[in-house]
Amino acid sequence: MRGVAGWQNLALLKRIGGNTIRTYDTTHLAAILDSAHRHGLKVIAGLELPKSKEDWFYGNDSLVQERQEEIARWGHRFKDHPALLLWCLGNELIYYDWLDWQFASAYNKLLLALHRADPHHPVGTAMANASDRALINLGLKVEGLDFIMFNTFGRLPRLSTDLLGTEWAYDGPFLIGEWGENGPWESAKTPWGAPYEAPSSQKAAQIKKRHAQLPRDNPRYLGNLAFFWGQRQERTHTWFNFFDQENRLSSTVPALARAWGKPYRANEPPQIQNLEASLSNGYHAFYKPGSPQWAHLKVKDPEGDSLHFRWTIRPEDWFTIKGEAPAPTTLGIPLGPYHDSLHFQAPPKSGPYRLFVKVTDGQDNFATANFPFYVVSGS
Repeated sequence: MRGVAGWQNLALLKRIGGNTIRTYDTTHLAAILDSAHRHGLKVIAGLELPKSKEDWFYGNDSLVQERQEEIARWGHRFKDHPALLLWCLGNELIYYDWLDWQFASAYNKLLLALHRADPHHPVGTAMANASDRALINLGLKVEGLDFIMFNTFGRLPRLSTDLLGTEWAYDGPFLIGEWGENGPWESAKTPWGAPYEAPSSQKAAQIKKRHAQLPRDNPRYLGNLAFFWGQRQERTHTWFNFFDQENRLSSTVPALARAWGKPYRANEPPQIQNLEASLSNGYHAFYKPGSPQWAHLKVKDPEGDSLHFRWTIRPEDWFTIKGEAPAPTTLGIPLGPYHDSLHFQAPPKSGPYRLFVKVTDGQDNFATANFPFYVVSGS
């Protein structure tokens, strides 16, 4: 199995060698299954659940019963759909508490309801990395779990090591439910805690490297799903996205195709080499409010296409929930001519920001980079 977490651009996915997609909830599930079937793809369908510590849900028998009935309806409705491959009951439920039996009791009821409604398809769950505490909890307290998906990025090369010592509790099949470039939580940070985001070209290189680190030699390994085949918000509006909001492609798409052994014959996205800015120190800077600054982008296009540049400034996004729509595109600050070099004024209000640049080639491709900086009054 090789595929993606996401459900867009299925014809392209099939063309570059993918065979499976993953959803996280039941939104438009019928349409996604039908589309996947038309394109010769299989679906791991997600059923959303609250995190394990949400007592308002797992401690409420009537809510658990309602969810059992709802899950059973989904299972019964799609048990015969030709595109359905697996069910994933909950994503990153964070089940670490040794003393928590309430969650396990409720989860077993939900799992049993799904198995009874659809006895033909395996049911698993997904966790963040291979946590020994979660593996032991699930292995000892949950009955009937057919597989586990590990969402793992920077820790992917250590997965086989992380699994050692937990086989006595869980020795069943596993998938890599999400993988790709380093996430915001595992990236180096500025002095004020903002994570550095690699340019899209560096992300493509990470995709190639990470694919080579998948645990193919492990007999329990079933396959993998790259993250994220779509466009979403995850600390920034550019971090994990194979596509932009206009459905243009980044360099991670051809990188994934080549990792899967498929030649990529379409027009190549622009390649960003470096983003420099005034007063920079390790890719960050402190600016005075309203002070004049500059930035310069080193970028090339493999086919020599004419490139277009869009520069924007956004406040550092501390609070947006994962998957939400991106924040407004600009602050309304005039950012000067849209070329590879930019002269701009720092925002008038103190606080953390990012300068973003997006490069398009007129061939439905794009590249991105950003630069975190801090505006300090009185400095």
